[in-house]
Amino acid sequence: MSKAQLKRTQPAHPKSLDRRPSAEKPIPEINVWIAVGIFAALALIFHSSILMGGKFLWEDFVEQEFPFRTFAATSLAQGVLPHWNPYIFGGMPFMADIQTAFWYPTNLLQTLFVSDGHLSAGVMQWFILMHYAVAGAGMYLFAKRILGVDDWSALFAGIAYAFGGFIVAQAIHQMIVYQMALFPLVALAFIAGIDNWRYSIVSGILLGVMYLAGHPQSTLFFTFLLAMLAIYELTFRTMRKERMDAGAIIRAAIPVIIAIGLFAIQLLPSQELAGLSRREVMTYEKSVDGSLSFGNLLTLVLPRLFGVTDGAHEAKVPFWNGAYYLSWETAIYIGIFPLFFGILAAMQNWKRKYVPFFACMSLFAILFALGDHFFIYRIFFNLPLFDKLRTPARMSMVFSFSMCALSAIGFRSIFERTKKEAIGTGALVGAGAIILVWIYALVGGLHASSFLPGVAAEADASIGWAAGLATFPVLALAAYVLARKFSDLRGMILAIPVIAVTLIELFTYGMGLNAVADNPADLFREQPQLIDQVKQDQAKEITRARTRMGSQILVKRNQGAYDRIQLIEGYNPLVLQRVSPETFPEEQADLMNIKWSIIQHGQQPDFGARSTYLPRVKLYYKTEVRSDTMARVLLKTDSLFDYRNTILIEEQPPTAVGPLDAAGIASITHYSENEITVKVKTAAPAMLFLSEVYYPAWNAYIDGAPSKIYRAFTSLRAVEVPAGEHTVVLKYESKAFATGSMISLATLLLSIGGFVFFMLREKKATPEPEPAAPEQA
Repeated sequence: MSKAQLKRTQPAHPKSLDRRPSAEKPIPEINVWIAVGIFAALALIFHSSILMGGKFLWEDFVEQEFPFRTFAATSLAQGVLPHWNPYIFGGMPFMADIQTAFWYPTNLLQTLFVSDGHLSAGVMQWFILMHYAVAGAGMYLFAKRILGVDDWSALFAGIAYAFGGFIVAQAIHQMIVYQMALFPLVALAFIAGIDNWRYSIVSGILLGVMYLAGHPQSTLFFTFLLAMLAIYELTFRTMRKERMDAGAIIRAAIPVIIAIGLFAIQLLPSQELAGLSRREVMTYEKSVDGSLSFGNLLTLVLPRLFGVTDGAHEAKVPFWNGAYYLSWETAIYIGIFPLFFGILAAMQNWKRKYVPFFACMSLFAILFALGDHFFIYRIFFNLPLFDKLRTPARMSMVFSFSMCALSAIGFRSIFERTKKEAIGTGALVGAGAIILVWIYALVGGLHASSFLPGVAAEADASIGWAAGLATFPVLALAAYVLARKFSDLRGMILAIPVIAVTLIELFTYGMGLNAVADNPADLFREQPQLIDQVKQDQAKEITRARTRMGSQILVKRNQGAYDRIQLIEGYNPLVLQRVSPETFPEEQADLMNIKWSIIQHGQQPDFGARSTYLPRVKLYYKTEVRSDTMARVLLKTDSLFDYRNTILIEEQPPTAVGPLDAAGIASITHYSENEITVKVKTAAPAMLFLSEVYYPAWNAYIDGAPSKIYRAFTSLRAVEVPAGEHTVVLKYESKAFATGSMISLATLLLSIGGFVFFMLREKKATPEPEPAAPEQA
């Protein structure tokens, strides 16, 4: 960014943020690369128990992300794009599932680390946790180059953002961490791009990469924040009557256009899946699960007010204010000093360029996060896209970014303001509110029953615990206010202690929060005998296994994806609405080709083979045609329906099948994630039944000619085959993926080409420096 362009982005106010103290006491500068090194070192220290101490992430990391990343990386290592995952729920799309984040660059790089057919959890964790360094460095650069603050204020904001409560609590959700880490860089390039075509393109590329991280809610919330930022920036310039060329609006729109184009390779297949998944319908009542309560606002000062859900289950007070997962969904704590300086900026620096924007966005984010406790969320739930998501408290990511940006501006007062200017009404109100909340909790004024009626009285212990944890930073804040009010201390003598207190506070709060002793790989090896038994049998005959029945579960929920054994269960919020015929239990198990299953013997579950299962492929010579609705009713109510000899389909085939050919043969000769080949020999026309989950991206070919796939038994597949010997091939051929791939490739090439074009044009337009005049003798 040129100096002229940078100047355009900085606060246009007489009291510039770039004002330095007297020349006798300059603020030491921090080289950008030194700052990056600082954040890398801090991330290593903060996550040292995981990165270097033999601990591991837990919860969704183990249940979903680790097995899915393993499946993706091992497939790609074999040169296969895994469009379909046949190993969970009887089969479902894989790459189309946005949460797999298949195309995110660092996820693709993990393919290089596959060993012995698996991906190490340690490798995954390094890729995830070093994004905290990216988050800090990104916020540092944003604060320094866009907000115009000094290096130390930018460093302070980066620390608050990278190690604040929400991003730290979400370490078990790699998609959220990735998007939060990249957003400051996106915003930096976005604002610079309003004046510069190259930066507009860079912002679009970064935003596209951020979208590929695979979290729809973060994508929506951060895109909304960018849209508000664009409106504010353009409005501000218009009101200030700044010179603004006609391309500014176009350059503000280009990043989102480029990002959607790059994201198309994931977006279009994901839309295809979303319409068929169980997440398609979201009621308002369900969506507000995971809202902040007004009591949660107190956790800005008292972070452990409701206890905590930690990975090691060693918390002094377990989380008690609702479901255990709300502990990380409602983690809005950013630190006492970041909160104070954010409030200070909002109250004393309102005329700075970006202060009104980030102050309003911080307030909006909190009010939105309140969900059904405030009216704003209901308004947004009636808008497109917002009605597809739940957990309003995740708008805290917008609060975290906005408040940390404000804190950089507020922190600048350590260097900028005199004693008289520094502690005005705003500072006293902000510090006073924080200190009073802490004192009230410390003396026992708060009670657990105030937040959750009927909760055990023992929960009051967490309030005193929270107040105790906040003692050090609150007393440090009080000392800071007194030092600024009654002395002329300022500059580095205060800046360094404030940064040190914030580091200690946030590290005490978050270090080890998501660290457990259990290696995920060991958790997936808890039933080696069972896994080997099923794997060896499925290598001889393609069948499925059922390892879960009611509350009994023998292996990890996504064990199938990890070990490539075909299971009927799994764990995925985007599971298809129809994964198996809705019929009587034994009939369902037969139709789903379940050979191995939990078998209940009294109170003890056993695991053994079933003898009544249907083969994976089978020829039928008798059909029954029912509409979708009637077919579902039939399967649920008619226990005498002859599913072994009659195939239930929803459309009448053009050719009548039969008569019965007892010698008819159908056998699988090739089976992979994306393609199935079946050899058929029949003396009469028949319906080839495949116990494979129906999905519109699958196409059938008989001897190379396209053929229709019928939906059988409401959720499985069938293909009409004529008499004779034939080769039937089913291929996963998603038109959505093909179209999205072309759009993404074209967008990438055009973006690179546009960047090079504008770079050369700028270089050509830059006048050559005049040669220095020769010195006179």
